[in-house]
Amino acid sequence: PKAQDVLKRMKLFVKEFAERADSGNLPSERRPHVVRVFSDRLLLLIERHPVWKGATHDELDAVAEGIEKYVTSKLYSYLFRAKSTKQHKENSRLWKTINSFNWIKAEHLDIDAKVVIDAKLTLAKDELCKMNNYKTPRDKLVCILNCCKVIYKLITTARRPAGADEFLPLLIFTLIRSNPPALYTNMEYIMNYRNQAKMMTEPGYYYTQLQSAISFVEMLTVDRLTVTADEWNRHMDPRNTPSTADQLLEGWLGDEAGAASTATDNSPTEEEIDVGIEFFDDPLLPLLTDTDFAASNPHYRFANRAASELKISELPLLLSAYKHLVLDNHRLRQQLAAGGAAATAASTSS
Repeated sequence: PKAQDVLKRMKLFVKEFAERADSGNLPSERRPHVVRVFSDRLLLLIERHPVWKGATHDELDAVAEGIEKYVTSKLYSYLFRAKSTKQHKENSRLWKTINSFNWIKAEHLDIDAKVVIDAKLTLAKDELCKMNNYKTPRDKLVCILNCCKVIYKLITTARRPAGADEFLPLLIFTLIRSNPPALYTNMEYIMNYRNQAKMMTEPGYYYTQLQSAISFVEMLTVDRLTVTADEWNRHMDPRNTPSTADQLLEGWLGDEAGAASTATDNSPTEEEIDVGIEFFDDPLLPLLTDTDFAASNPHYRFANRAASELKISELPLLLSAYKHLVLDNHRLRQQLAAGGAAATAASTSS
């Protein structure tokens, strides 16, 4: 097959990634960058290759999805780090925070009782919890999408437009009722490894809504609910917190491989990544770690940032920085071309 060399190189990438991670030479914080650089450069080569000349946007998009699916499913145990010290701590903190509000009812969030249909709400909760059943960031994001669509259906069935004023409270209520294990890791994993262009589409919008729901719960105080101070104090008394909370969480995360042991393997077939290109030498490119370099020029401010650290409000700055880098690159190429021409002319005259 004409893509046999590509498959070999992709397998080599997976092999080298695993070896370096196992040897301690590929820290967790560098892994999103390494995977993204690998995928981005691979796609650039695909776009320029004769085999893909005239390929439609949809065809190239399908290739991008195949690459993401292959890499993330093969390296899932290295990318989804629910058992790492930091991740475990954050998962535990978030799960306990959400669990502390499991007494909240729909009326506490000013949700119309007509909207809360138990069977449908259970379906939304189940969809959210399914994130742990899948390995690829796309599939996890689809679980969020499905959950939100069920919620919208609940609202529209009640014969009213599905506005944000009603949607977000119901999503918050669903989040509290479902409280998926390893939610922190799932959200970070999606942001780190999902194609960033896809995060600007409908599923990405719902991801942002879920992130807003999480933030609401994390900062929840008595004045943000329709509840009396006495009721709040009674439910929030630590003595009323279920003693089984830690055991429930540890039961899920205590497995040797954590979520990786239960997630399904959705690796694409070799035909799905038949991209037919020549591969570059070293897919594991180093991360820019020179902070002085990044601090010396405002256009390099994002050089050491991970995707999960970016804020929506920073997108204009990121676009501006990108445009400056493109302009600098264009000028540098012109200077190099002019220098080369001058050298050629001098050599000819001599």
